[in-house]
Amino acid sequence: NISSALLQITQLPLVGVPILGSKYGYVKTGGAITSAMRAITGAGFKRKIVDLAGNEVIENVNPSLLNYSPEELSALDSKLGLPSGATQELILALQATHQIGKSSIQEYMDLGKTATGEYGATKKGIAMFQKASAFSFHVAEQAQRETIGLATFELSYKKKIAAGMNSSQAMREAIAEAKTTIDYVNGPSTTEATAQISQSNWGKVLTIFKQYGFSMD
Repeated sequence: NISSALLQITQLPLVGVPILGSKYGYVKTGGAITSAMRAITGAGFKRKIVDLAGNEVIENVNPSLLNYSPEELSALDSKLGLPSGATQELILALQATHQIGKSSIQEYMDLGKTATGEYGATKKGIAMFQKASAFSFHVAEQAQRETIGLATFELSYKKKIAAGMNSSQAMREAIAEAKTTIDYVNGPSTTEATAQISQSNWGKVLTIFKQYGFSMD
């Protein structure tokens, strides 16, 4: 529902910023997160893909790093002060572990197939609300994950390079840290700190989307 989208948005300032700020300083963290958000929102709502027939088509999607071409990603690397190909490596690594992925608007619209006129006005209205809720949640979640991932990667890589680490090793360790931070921000770390009702096997399942809220109370 809509509250899930709002929850995703609050995880960035309430969980992500303190985690990164305590390690890299809040000024640098604020700058990295701002740069990451600009990169993601600037990616637009279109993505060029190759369909099963081998044809290039334009797909409607959420703003995402996945929307950039390799050339555009190289330009983004330059803007962020990263080596060419760095962001592409990060994206591939996060996709491999399913921490970011395809976010086609059509996928969310499929939830509203009941809104095609086959049902009455009430069910049609419910279906439209489902579509809006699903879209809001996934846009917020995707943006939050990519923002945390890119900001962490940038901060970690630059700190390691400044400490004298070679670029290849710094890249690998920065990617690993980005993965860990995305997971940390998105809930697994709060399982033991959440309400008692959420700590049993059944409780973890039934309250999986509420554990963050319980932990913040």
